[in-house]
Amino acid sequence: MSKGFAISGFILSLIALAIAVTLLVLNLTQDDDPAGLPVNNAPLVDTLDDPHEIPEDFINTGDVSGVADYSGWATYTSAHGQTLRYPEGWTLSNTSIDDYATLAEAIEVSGAHFAVEHVTDQSVGVEGPSVWRGGGAKVEVFVQADVFVSLDDWVAQSTAEAQANSALFGQEDDVISIELLTINGVAAQRVTYTGGIYGGGSNVTYLIKDGYGYSISIYSEDSTNPPQDALDVVGSFAATL
Repeated sequence: MSKGFAISGFILSLIALAIAVTLLVLNLTQDDDPAGLPVNNAPLVDTLDDPHEIPEDFINTGDVSGVADYSGWATYTSAHGQTLRYPEGWTLSNTSIDDYATLAEAIEVSGAHFAVEHVTDQSVGVEGPSVWRGGGAKVEVFVQADVFVSLDDWVAQSTAEAQANSALFGQEDDVISIELLTINGVAAQRVTYTGGIYGGGSNVTYLIKDGYGYSISIYSEDSTNPPQDALDVVGSFAATL
């Protein structure tokens, strides 16, 4: 009888040891959120390491506002205080943001964006790089609420999401460069990468002001090297909420 109890005790000890080891491994790799669900504590930037990496050295471009001669340029000011200037030959092509009484309402229904564009007589099709042949381009501003993280973290997260979206369309977005900018006194980062949903690359400038995140995209025939006037339009952006 005592021998049977000894064997049973030994088996129970082995089971308890296995459970303890399993719990230890889980605690080393995951923490619990307030709801008791396991969460991954890997830094945001780690999402860019596989399969793509951000270049180690950022390009310090400096202040890009006021670089262009804006005399004669038109000015668009949204109903919620965002301003963009654009030169002759460009048109205001989207003012969805103005359709809502408040910016919060526009953001809630994904309507917080506006755009200006320049289409040449060489334009072909309705979407993709061929639309912007001959030096054409489009600059579109998107607004996001409650961005209370560092600019570095937001850029890392946004770039990872863009890469994932492009992957759904069979494109790979490899980051070419990240430029450190200042636009009308606000720190910004411009990310340039290959791929894009339609190919032709992508060029997106990110900045945060007063808890709102602004992503400003340039679409052109080769968005890795957009026309200078499109870059100057981005440099004119301002937000006064």
